[in-house]
Amino acid sequence: MKAIPADDLVYMLTATFSGSPDSVITKDFIVKLFDAYGDDYYKDPGESPWELCKKNEARKSYIKGAVESK
Repeated sequence: MKAIPADDLVYMLTATFSGSPDSVITKDFIVKLFDAYGDDYYKDPGESPWELCKKNEARKSYIKGAVESK
């Protein structure tokens, strides 16, 4: 499963769509965003919690670039 921490997701959406009050966020955009920048999580069947398997380093670069462009 792909997941993005809530703070990172809000920041990415704000940075991407800031200055565009009429922007529409589509399901396709969200799917591509999670595919490109989401961390990989795995959950064993049953009551076990989700476990982070691979942290996506591309997200860190995306956020760093957005911060530097401000």
